[in-house]
Amino acid sequence: MTNCIGNGSGTSLWNDYGLPRGCRLSDFLPHRIMATIGLGWEAKVLDIIKDGNWAFSTSHHLLTTIWTSITFNPNNRAPNHHVWGGNLSGNFTISSAWEKLRKKNLVNALCQLIWYPGHIPRQAFILWLATRKRMQTLDRLQ
Repeated sequence: MTNCIGNGSGTSLWNDYGLPRGCRLSDFLPHRIMATIGLGWEAKVLDIIKDGNWAFSTSHHLLTTIWTSITFNPNNRAPNHHVWGGNLSGNFTISSAWEKLRKKNLVNALCQLIWYPGHIPRQAFILWLATRKRMQTLDRLQ
């Protein structure tokens, strides 16, 4: 959901959400593989930047897969900040978080037929329950 932009000096390599699609390295890698890389648990993103370029360890095939998903280059001169991927402006809002997190159901094609402006509420509600197969009939109670 967020991308970490900047020099990475304060960004945790393992536990911050800096990978594409708002993921962390610790979500993908077992602790055994993270330990074999040679960086401590307190490692920062800055620890894998050498001479303004990424210096990724390729000691495991899972690491190679993750490194190839990173398509942006490090910027040592920019201050750290996060960009929210939930809306086009990059600014976080509660409504954009809700839209990003909520499960979106398909719109029922019968919606306009049931809930038209002159509908009778009781009849519309019963018809709506029937279309959702939620009527408390004897068939359903069994």
